[in-house]
Amino acid sequence: QVRVFYVSAEGTASRAELSADFYELSLDEVKKQAAIKRKKLEDSQLLIPKSLREKQVLAARQKYKVSVIRILFPDNVVLQGLFLPKEPTSAIHEV
Repeated sequence: QVRVFYVSAEGTASRAELSADFYELSLDEVKKQAAIKRKKLEDSQLLIPKSLREKQVLAARQKYKVSVIRILFPDNVVLQGLFLPKEPTSAIHEV
């Protein structure tokens, strides 16, 4: 599904300028990301039966119903596309 929205000048939210320190990670955030990576690595090295692995993949796919991609153009036109998570990325280029 592809939709086009025209946003009026009054309807646009003011764009907030973020300082550079907003993008810097704190020590806790770095530790949390490292723990997540470590857990993924440990899980990938486990010997998991194929049936259980397939169930995990299916559960991960069912977590999200649709994917939304929105693009805001400089002339306040918003292009929105809805895609199923199982669709290949080539579907984006076809639209």
